[in-house]
Amino acid sequence: MRDTDAHEQHVGSDECPWVALLRSRIGQVALPDSVHELVQLELTQLATRDCRSTEAQEMRTHLEWLIGLPWSAPSGGTADLSHVSQALAAGPWGHDRARDQILEFLAVCSLRERREPADGDEPSTSVLCLVGPQGVGKSSIARSLARALGRAFIRLDLSGVSDAAQIRGRPRGSVDAAPGCIVQAIRQAGTSDPVVLLDGVDRLAADRHAGWPNAMLEMLDPARNCAFYDRYLGAEFDLGQVLFICTANAVGAIPPGLRDWLEFVQIDGYTEYEKLQIARDVLVPRQLDANGFQSGELSFSSDGLRTIIREYTLEAGVRGLERDIRRAARRAAVQIAAGDTCSGRVIGPGDVRVLLGPSRYREDARLRTASPGVATCLAWTPPGGDVVFVEARVTDSQRCLILTGQLGEVMRESAQIALSYVEGELERLGLAEDALLDRTVHFHLPTAASPKDGPSAGVALVAALVSHLTQQPVRSGLAMTGELTLQGYVLPVGSIRQKVLTAYQFGLRTVILPRGNEPDLLDLPDEIREQMSLVLVDHIDQVLDAALPLPVEFELVPDVIAAVENGVGSGPSSHLRIVA
Repeated sequence: MRDTDAHEQHVGSDECPWVALLRSRIGQVALPDSVHELVQLELTQLATRDCRSTEAQEMRTHLEWLIGLPWSAPSGGTADLSHVSQALAAGPWGHDRARDQILEFLAVCSLRERREPADGDEPSTSVLCLVGPQGVGKSSIARSLARALGRAFIRLDLSGVSDAAQIRGRPRGSVDAAPGCIVQAIRQAGTSDPVVLLDGVDRLAADRHAGWPNAMLEMLDPARNCAFYDRYLGAEFDLGQVLFICTANAVGAIPPGLRDWLEFVQIDGYTEYEKLQIARDVLVPRQLDANGFQSGELSFSSDGLRTIIREYTLEAGVRGLERDIRRAARRAAVQIAAGDTCSGRVIGPGDVRVLLGPSRYREDARLRTASPGVATCLAWTPPGGDVVFVEARVTDSQRCLILTGQLGEVMRESAQIALSYVEGELERLGLAEDALLDRTVHFHLPTAASPKDGPSAGVALVAALVSHLTQQPVRSGLAMTGELTLQGYVLPVGSIRQKVLTAYQFGLRTVILPRGNEPDLLDLPDEIREQMSLVLVDHIDQVLDAALPLPVEFELVPDVIAAVENGVGSGPSSHLRIVA
């Protein structure tokens, strides 16, 4: 029993009406003992203040926050795995592995909750983090999960969080006193066990002196968040029932201290087939309804949608695709409203080009490698995979290495390794020993406004330089990725699925990959593997054999030569033999 008689004092007939209202609300809310004592003490002090004073207004706001929080109001949602599986299956396309990993996580949480905790038991310290490019459905997956669990869903954008006070709250008495963002989200949800999406943990402020990584751990760590202290409230709130889900575009941008507490779920980009299905089933109906079209007034043919995907939206997700569908629908609405076209119109490829203008990505990647000294490299960026053209040129000048295109430190080192390897293999390449003597080697990666880094361009740098020195262009329709060592070995790199999908979108049907990445090919959709020639290599000699018509000194398995020249048929079982 709470002893509240000492706090409930009569303050006279001049008591402010809202003080009596607050006292009435306190009696109707189930508060923890410590919070109830704090509320009663502050209400007693408030009753003696002038209602018009600034101090009384601040005390009233603080009391309303304490009373308004759902201290013990769970939604009652439970993890019915069969229901969750069905809800996630009805979500975004192409994320089967991610859905399986989420179900495994929930199953483990459910098994841990059903048994009594033993002495010395450590609570689960992992939090789901959905990692992938923009527009691939990370927020949609979290929202579907909350719906399946029967819980409220709240999204917190962390891109603006710059210090710990925005998480822990700013204490009363300061100019900008306010509860932390998590407490505000809990009050908005109205339940003590919502699903809270922490969007963009990789976009948090980079200032490590701000203290926000520790504040994030206080919020996420199950061993501590059961007594999360908000400085504005001046009280502890139990966050143990909250299901936190984080999102990020890149794992490397997350601080290591926070990264260790996260369980990463990779959400990859969509294939063309998946984008077509999403557009047909979700995006087109949504945009037609949002723009006032009635049933049968406007529709998109499959070829029309495929034209938008191929010529207007080279992206991993579907945000740009939906944006262009909306633009096409609105411009068609203008024509229908003006009587220039009839209702019941079907938008095909020709209509798309009229409504959206000239194709944005009409340039064929094969044309870029028609001249010697250019190789096509597959890279990874936070928005998804990307095609980068590596250009090399050797000029008569003093000996130096020039690198342009906003290259990061790792890519600069790859360029130095590529130059060193070629210098050591000039004779075997059939080149003069003085081919690089007292000459300037210039590597350039266009789109100079975009920073570029990573080891994936190592093999492409060698291919571009050898192509220029031999004046043999790299085979058309071919892209490559892989890290290079000084001995010429090709090491595996990451994000193979995104890179291969990007090559397919750019019309590149032959891709040279490190043999160490062969297990990653299982992540590729069947329709992509059937249409792509994936050449697996161990050494840079194999890369040069597959990429350049010359030199003839390198031996290549005949069936792989045919596969590279025809652009089809080798698949992941291709084998290139290293020649000593």
